[in-house]
Amino acid sequence: MSLNNVQLGSSPVTLTSSGLSVSFSVGISVANPNFFNIDFTKITATAQYPGVDSDLGGGTLNNVNFKGRTESTFDFPFSFNYTTAADPNQVILRDLLSKCGGSGGSAQDITIDYDLDLQLKILGVSINPQLSSSASFTCPISADDLQVRRHVPISADPAEHCRRNLVTANFVSS
Repeated sequence: MSLNNVQLGSSPVTLTSSGLSVSFSVGISVANPNFFNIDFTKITATAQYPGVDSDLGGGTLNNVNFKGRTESTFDFPFSFNYTTAADPNQVILRDLLSKCGGSGGSAQDITIDYDLDLQLKILGVSINPQLSSSASFTCPISADDLQVRRHVPISADPAEHCRRNLVTANFVSS
């Protein structure tokens, strides 16, 4: 399995009273070297930011089929949900701003930890394995997209900071 890219939709950011939500899709390639098909009835992902205990997003995809001896590519829908309750010390917000080039540097890879709950059938037998791993990808939003005002410090209320300073954005799809 490999992650190919992260694509933002046409209106990926939604502001909430306590943070923001970013919807995107992750392009995934999977090689099935077996002679038989593998049918996923449901794939559920839950993501955590390294060092933070609460879930910060996830997604679900139903009815994915990997034909035998082929490589398949599909887009997995995902939503990242940032809230001040999950990040009371603004660790995630500051790290994301830095890694997306918002603090003056160049964009860096973002790493997330994830859990997969898989419901699948192989040769008619249902199994439900669970996997945990990490993935890294380049921030899909550039500093220009964010239009960060570098002279404005992060306020005591990160959601308000995002409303005022980050999401005056011209988000573009890749």
